[in-house]
Formats: sequence, structure tokens, C-alpha cells
Amino acid sequence: MRGGERKRQRSLYCNAAERKTIRGKAAAAEKTVSRYLLDLSVADDPDRHAVALTAAEQEELRDGVREVRGLAYLLRRELPGGVGLNLLAAISVLARARLG
Repeated sequence: MRGGERKRQRSLYCNAAERKTIRGKAAAAEKTVSRYLLDLSVADDPDRHAVALTAAEQEELRDGVREVRGLAYLLRRELPGGVGLNLLAAISVLARARLG
């Protein structure tokens, strides 16, 4: 026991296939099943490790999506017969026009 902490057993309910998978992964990591599961739970703690994009990353991604969406809109609007074309089809039409 560390620092006077008492350990307490907990139960985990899973089927035989899940147990086999957990045991196999713990063994591959050279850990006990308990240590393996505890380490996984700590690693997935959003207070310790970010599991989502930061506000700046979200803003950058949103701006990129808006830019691509705007480009797709312009391509559809400007191409002859472009109404209803998806982005790939619009690019193909532009490429053919440039080559031809």
C-alpha cells in the first residue's frame, strides 16, 4: 500500500471473448489485467490528455471547411451545366476545358 491507501477490488462484467481480448492485450503490454485497465482509464482522461480539438484547432478546421464549401459553390455556379455537380465532377469539367 502506498501512503496508507487501501486497495479495493472492483468487478468488471464482460463476456468470454472480451475477457480473452483484455487478457491478451494486458499480456502483450506486459501488465496485469488490473494495471492495463487502470492505465487505459487514466490515458483516456480528458483532464490529463486532450481528446478533442482545441478551440483554435476547431476554428481553423471550420474556416477550412467554409473555404472548401465556398469553392464548391462557386464551381457549381460558374460551370456550364454545373448546377448539381459535385466537387469532383466540377474539377473534372475544369480539367477537360483546360486541356481541350
